[in-house]
Amino acid sequence: MLPPLPDGFVELEKAQQRIGSSGNIIGLVVDVLERTRNVKTGSYFVTFTLKVDDFSARSWEGYKVRYFNQLEHKVPIVRVGDVFLIRGIRFRSFGNKPLGVVQDWDSPPWVIFRQDDNPNVPVSLIRSSNDEEPSLQEMTYAKALLNEFAQVSLPSIWNVGSDQQTAVQCSPRPSQSGPGDRFALIKDCSPGQYVDLVVHVVKTFQESSMFQLYVTDYTSNDQLYERGEPPDRNEDGENEGTLGDEFGYLGPPGGQRRWRGPWGKMTLSVALWKPHDAWASRHVKENSYVYLKNVHIKTSRLTGELEAAIHTSKFDQRKINVEIIKEDSKDARFLALKKRKEQYWQQHNADQQGENSKSKKNAKKKKKEKQKKQQQQQQQQQQQQQQQQEQEAKREADQPAIEASIQSKANIPNPNIRAINPFHQRRSIPAILNNESHEYPLPGGQSYRLPFQNVKYQTTARVIDFFPPNIEDFAVPADPGDSEETSDQEMGDADDMFANQDNGPGWVWRFCLLLEDPNPPPPGQSREFMKCFVSGQDAEYLLRLDATDLRRNPEALQQLRERLFILWGDLEERKRAAPDGQIDLMQQNTPSQRPFTCCIMEYGVPCDCLEDGDGEENGAHEEGCLGWERRFAMFGTTIN
Repeated sequence: MLPPLPDGFVELEKAQQRIGSSGNIIGLVVDVLERTRNVKTGSYFVTFTLKVDDFSARSWEGYKVRYFNQLEHKVPIVRVGDVFLIRGIRFRSFGNKPLGVVQDWDSPPWVIFRQDDNPNVPVSLIRSSNDEEPSLQEMTYAKALLNEFAQVSLPSIWNVGSDQQTAVQCSPRPSQSGPGDRFALIKDCSPGQYVDLVVHVVKTFQESSMFQLYVTDYTSNDQLYERGEPPDRNEDGENEGTLGDEFGYLGPPGGQRRWRGPWGKMTLSVALWKPHDAWASRHVKENSYVYLKNVHIKTSRLTGELEAAIHTSKFDQRKINVEIIKEDSKDARFLALKKRKEQYWQQHNADQQGENSKSKKNAKKKKKEKQKKQQQQQQQQQQQQQQQQEQEAKREADQPAIEASIQSKANIPNPNIRAINPFHQRRSIPAILNNESHEYPLPGGQSYRLPFQNVKYQTTARVIDFFPPNIEDFAVPADPGDSEETSDQEMGDADDMFANQDNGPGWVWRFCLLLEDPNPPPPGQSREFMKCFVSGQDAEYLLRLDATDLRRNPEALQQLRERLFILWGDLEERKRAAPDGQIDLMQQNTPSQRPFTCCIMEYGVPCDCLEDGDGEENGAHEEGCLGWERRFAMFGTTIN
């Protein structure tokens, strides 16, 4: 028998009738849908069902709650059998069904009451950062719900049918039998697991909101990103430049930042969130050995490869799940790691020595061949000079004389900028702008050109200008009307779900790049340019930075400037030095920035000619206008 509902709380049945208001509710979780991410808005959300009685009946007949947040670690991790208490939740209706909703910018206090498998262990409390200690009345009611649920046979809940059984998914639960039960090797990791790792830190990277570790235990996993061993020299026999600075703007102090191994599918990227990130940034260095606890193994939504994260502990938000392992440690797992490391590098060095030995045997032969080639080159030099003079005579007056070696190196795509599906067939920018598929034939031999098509391309391009002219304006205040939530398959389309509800403040990326093809146009043809818009989640993926007020955050502005330098070289400096900040595009005969591979989507927006000067529709079109404007946007491209 349950005690009275705590003061100030609404019964779940009455909450279904109070559509449009808000209130406090408490109930036991009987069904959980897997936490996922909305591909349209980038929000993470989880859907679960609450009941206060009749737990053995169909679990989907309770009161549904859907919790949204832009930050994954702020979405509560609930399990079947938890008691969930939340204050100030919105009571809404979707699809003629009542639904409790927490939007992106809401911050309602909540508490999870969780009973351990061992009944002698007290009930665990997992609270949001802004919730106070639950009252005695709330604790009494929650424990009563847990006791009621404990009397119900779990198979009677889940054995409703095979379809319902597969719909019940909850987060993995740590083993309670011992501290080492979750230890795993990287080769045995798979998405959805929570594991403990003993690893060697290969590389670290500080981002604005978290600290990234690249770790290995010298075991391979086919789901990891494959890192190939780069050659010492490029195809032209020349050393590669510094990361993002192959033309030498930054000078030699930084040196080369190539991947130093191990190679193959051995390295796992681990994102450390608060409070682990601050501690690790001070104590964890490259070449350290660390013990990582409660590591969430998951699949990247962008690349489909295996990655990991350590989130904030729900039990103790100050707990650090990263430990440094001392070199003199006698831990068996650490000793096994060092042995695998030693074996890996012994084998790798042996392979290298074998290649060097083979090279020495061929050295004499190559020397003779080189002498022979030198003689041939001397004989061909006069012929080449004569051919070069003939070619120069045929050049048009307006075409610059660019040496082939310089042009070849300048057109090598920047390896530090990567696009998804890198082996996808690429099209040049002129081919995209003049796509023949836009020509639509009509009866009688007539045809007209479509204003746009919803098409995605992959191309190689170079940035030659940008807008706004000041990069401080690349981030703008978020428009509340832009935030729109989408449901999962169970609830259907939710485009109008929160149409009239306010969102909190925030900043978003929004800027435009002017792109051109890295190859010069054929003689007699002018250069063609593409305006490419970059915004929202696509801009975050490109820059790997969160949008913020750049005029009030000089540190974020400097990080943005460094990322953009990899993208466009010294373009910003040249633009600031130009008169009125305007670059003469036709005079950029020798571009300093390298091109890069990127993904472009084509789409259409209503044409401005549909509106008069006052913003009213006048129903008139300019000549040749079909009411739509063709646009391009960048996606699926990131700066490493």
